[in-house]
Amino acid sequence: MRGFETAEPLGLAEARTGTGQLRRSILVTRTWPGDSVENLLGSLTDPDRSGLLSAIRDLVDSLHRAGFRDRNLDLRNLLARHTPPGNWLVAKIDSPRRVLRRQGHRADRLVMEDRDRLGRDLARHELPNLW
Repeated sequence: MRGFETAEPLGLAEARTGTGQLRRSILVTRTWPGDSVENLLGSLTDPDRSGLLSAIRDLVDSLHRAGFRDRNLDLRNLLARHTPPGNWLVAKIDSPRRVLRRQGHRADRLVMEDRDRLGRDLARHELPNLW
C-alpha cells in the first residue's frame, strides 16, 4: 500500500451506534509471509540481525517521511522476511493509534515518541537504538 509492505485486506466489519459512532471494527487480512520481528531476533546471526535492524530503521524513516506516525511502534507489530541476497522486507501491522501528517520528514513530537518507544523495545532485547 503506497509503496509499503502490508498484509492484503480481505474484509472489514464495523459495529456502530445509532448515531454512527464506531464502537468496534475488525479488519481481516491475508497472511503476510513473514514472522514477527520479536520472534525472529533470537534466532538470527549477527549479520542477519544487523541487516534486519537496518531495514527496520529504513522502514520507520520512510513511514515518517510519508507523514505516518504510528504511536504503537513495537517489535511485535513488525513482520519481516529474509529475501536473498541478504535483504529484508519489513511490514508494519496493528496501528490503531496512528496519526497522518503532511508528507515530508519533520522530526515532530510524534516521530520522537515513535523512535523512543521502539528504542525502549530494542533495549529490552539488548539491541542498540536505531537513531
